[in-house]
Amino acid sequence: MLVRVDARGRARSERITLSGFPQSYVPPPAVPVFVRGRIDVVESYGFRGVVGTIEWYPHKRTWTGLFLTAGLGDFPLGPVLAVHNRAGRIYAAWTESLSGTGEAPVALAERGRDATADYVLDRALTTGLALSGAEPEIAANEWVEPADLGLEGDSRDWAGTVLRGETTVELDGWIAGLATAPRGVRDVLLGGPAGLRWFRSARVLGTRVSIEAAVEEDGSVHLTGGVTGVKTGKVTLYRERPGAARQAIGQASLADGAFSFVDTPPVRPVVYRAVYTDPATGIPYAALLRDAVS
Repeated sequence: MLVRVDARGRARSERITLSGFPQSYVPPPAVPVFVRGRIDVVESYGFRGVVGTIEWYPHKRTWTGLFLTAGLGDFPLGPVLAVHNRAGRIYAAWTESLSGTGEAPVALAERGRDATADYVLDRALTTGLALSGAEPEIAANEWVEPADLGLEGDSRDWAGTVLRGETTVELDGWIAGLATAPRGVRDVLLGGPAGLRWFRSARVLGTRVSIEAAVEEDGSVHLTGGVTGVKTGKVTLYRERPGAARQAIGQASLADGAFSFVDTPPVRPVVYRAVYTDPATGIPYAALLRDAVS
């Protein structure tokens, strides 16, 4: 059901689907999107091993559905998000559950004259979608869970990720929202141990942090990595296990954008995270190691 409110505050409703269509194991998430003066609705669903996403548009006093994608899967996880550009091209992003593979990939659909869709992240929960010119930017939250370390439990260490084309940028925490503004400004809502914080950047989020770990013969762990586009500064390093408070183990100085640090963890397995805080914006760019150090 779509409810419209005019300039005088008068509301009217329109039925978009009938007879419980589409059937879904979870309430099908849907979102309105304005396209060339009209309202379309993008809806995703999953039922009996099939997942699909439909763009509904008004046509001859009723609503017609155009499939953006359909395939094998379980059901959508979380919201479906949609935006459009001035040419009327629609982009939609959402997360799908694929229990057969144990993954939860992020799907990105694009509809111009034709509709195409692809998975752009293997395991993440989608929380934001914005347009930068003609290119969409997706905010999603990847994670490391206890099973990745051979442990039990259901806690997760989150790694907020912004995907733009082939480029991914990681932030320290959970991305709750992403928006673009004129002249390339980005607004980010980021959750974490310090609570919910708002950050603004005057340009695209392009700072990338990397981290690698190598176990030495004496049992110590040699951490190396870098920060793109940054010559000097400090990187804070954390030792983490899902379900436990993370520990700051020290700071490493950047030398021509690279860092090196040695740690001897008292308990294993663990993962590590490197965080570089932009001095101009306060944005904490990060890299969470996905492979456990045993």
